[in-house]
Amino acid sequence: MKLSRLVLRLMVMGLIACSVFVGWQVNAMPAMPVGATYYVAVSGSDTPGCGSQDAPCRSLQYAVDMAQSDDTIKVAVGTYTYGGAAILSGCYDSTTTASVVCIINKRLTILGGYSTSNWELPDAEANPTIIDGQNTARGITLLSADRGTALGSLTIENVTIQNGSAQGLAGGSESKRNASGGGLYANTGPLILRYVKFLGNNAVGADNGESFGGTGLGGGLAMTQTPQGEALIMEHVLFDSNKALGGQGAERGGAAMGGGFYIYPAAFTSAQLTLSNNIAQAGSSTGSGVDSRYGATADAFGGGGMFQGSGSATLSDLSVISNQALGGGAGNSAGHAKGGGFFAEGDLQLMVQKGKFDHNNAVGGDGQSGGSGGGGAIFSVNAPMNFAETDFTANQARGGAGTTTSKGSANGGAMYALWVDASKPKPAIQITNGLVSENLAQLGNGPDGTGGGGGGIWAEGVDITLQDTTLLNNHLDSAMVYGIAAIFVSFDPAKPTVGNLINCVISNNRNTNPQTDWLTQAAIHVWSGSTVTFNGGTFTNNSNDTNAENDPPRTEGPGMINGLDTMTITPSVAHISAADG
Repeated sequence: MKLSRLVLRLMVMGLIACSVFVGWQVNAMPAMPVGATYYVAVSGSDTPGCGSQDAPCRSLQYAVDMAQSDDTIKVAVGTYTYGGAAILSGCYDSTTTASVVCIINKRLTILGGYSTSNWELPDAEANPTIIDGQNTARGITLLSADRGTALGSLTIENVTIQNGSAQGLAGGSESKRNASGGGLYANTGPLILRYVKFLGNNAVGADNGESFGGTGLGGGLAMTQTPQGEALIMEHVLFDSNKALGGQGAERGGAAMGGGFYIYPAAFTSAQLTLSNNIAQAGSSTGSGVDSRYGATADAFGGGGMFQGSGSATLSDLSVISNQALGGGAGNSAGHAKGGGFFAEGDLQLMVQKGKFDHNNAVGGDGQSGGSGGGGAIFSVNAPMNFAETDFTANQARGGAGTTTSKGSANGGAMYALWVDASKPKPAIQITNGLVSENLAQLGNGPDGTGGGGGGIWAEGVDITLQDTTLLNNHLDSAMVYGIAAIFVSFDPAKPTVGNLINCVISNNRNTNPQTDWLTQAAIHVWSGSTVTFNGGTFTNNSNDTNAENDPPRTEGPGMINGLDTMTITPSVAHISAADG
């Protein structure tokens, strides 16, 4: 029988150590110049007529101002910083944030990694080209005057963008309180990024003493209002230690959206994309935590990145490691955390080929009522998703602490997939040849509250297929009872959850609830109104394989469970992987 990608080595090793980013080959062949070429070096001078190899300009902005659409700017080794408000007023007036480089209505290519003695072949290791916001300015701003037309675009190769800062405007209008893209902000302009690093950039929503704080969107990159058909392409791109931070507010803190990046919308493709140590942290408040205008809480979305709107995202060789979404604290109702690695919402079709989601956390905020944590690796709303050869390992969804009312719930240690908008097609979720291992759903500290479930996967209202996939050694808080490995739950009869498990291994998902006489956790929990069908596979060493064996109270009995007779029950699994036969 063909079994999933489980594996003896995993059962022997226990916890799977997460990988760390070790770098890549950075001597990419430069893009072929189309128009004129300008040259920039720290040894150059910003004077009329600069820009040749023998007389380079000193600043990127000076060269950008001279360039026309389809021109190329080659940049030598060095660190390039903010050059003053006088030449950047157009970007400042539009975004409330100054930028090291400001591009308006131009299609440009910026190539780094050169030396003044060799302008032909880049070597980014030997000649690092750095755009540094010095924690006071954004790295790059790309704007088009007509939001319906991509008058500006940007291709970047062999460049590091670091210490950029986008700040919301304190005391400004609601939109001005928001901050987008600490490293790079592109409005209406497509992007091509190759061998680019985003390091330590921040998008910080402004504080507000009257209502709610500003939103931080895309600590490293924010791309918004992209016209249909225009693309975002990333190849060998790293987002590390970027932050999207909501501002403090009198009623509630500001939201945080996409610690590494925020994209709305785009046709996004990537190869060799790494997101590590990025944070989306919502702002705090001593008020109720719920604003009077929208009734919203201070929520955090996508510690690594956030996709919103229509379009598609096709990602190959993806690593999402040690990112966090942190809900905002409040005097009463704390904010929620949705997607420690990714958050995807809308008509966007997300496809991942060869992915790794390791050690990401979604943690609710603290308050009298703690916020919930959902989708330690990924949280999706109405979004179809397809994962092939993808591991979800050691991710956590944790509720926030509740001081007097209730502790925060936890849903989906690795994945929370949700359908809420009946006007949109029911999303289909598929994991093929995958691994869901060592994930945890953990309640917050404090009184009362046992809600949540799905140590590995929480599926609600969606159609979800797991094929040749292993659910291994996932965990639930000892006070929880619903689905150590996965829960298939329906709260709306019009939105039933339908699950298909084909040739899956479900192994070592063990009960930790001390009340084993009546509250035994099961590896697979099928809620009333949901349907799960098994088609071949193996149960191994679970406390309970499904809740058909011992259904906890308050669920109105198990839902429809088909095909249990196709499953093999064995004490151990000695197969290494499906590929090895």
